[in-house]
Amino acid sequence: MTGYTFLDAQYPRTLAETGMIGVFTFGWIIVAFYRESYRLYRFSEDGMYRGLALEMIAGLTGLLVHAVGANTFIIVRIMEPFWLTAGLVVASAKLDEEPPSEVAHV
Repeated sequence: MTGYTFLDAQYPRTLAETGMIGVFTFGWIIVAFYRESYRLYRFSEDGMYRGLALEMIAGLTGLLVHAVGANTFIIVRIMEPFWLTAGLVVASAKLDEEPPSEVAHV
């Protein structure tokens, strides 16, 4: 796709397609991911959870920089691992909050 109507930058594309409401919603989601990842990294004692949170922070930062000149958040090869990691971070944060259950050993 070429031509002047094709926007090859995520932020202007988001603004053009969804308006200010979409841009604010996009920003809210990004801030929520950063907040959840930072909280998991800061307060978890599990090394795997901390590593996953740090991966999300670094990866999301890289994607946001990449989105300045490319349509990062609509490319399937980028978004599949991103959403998988985002889901793992949120699930890990919920699991890390729960106290370990008592399991009867037989």
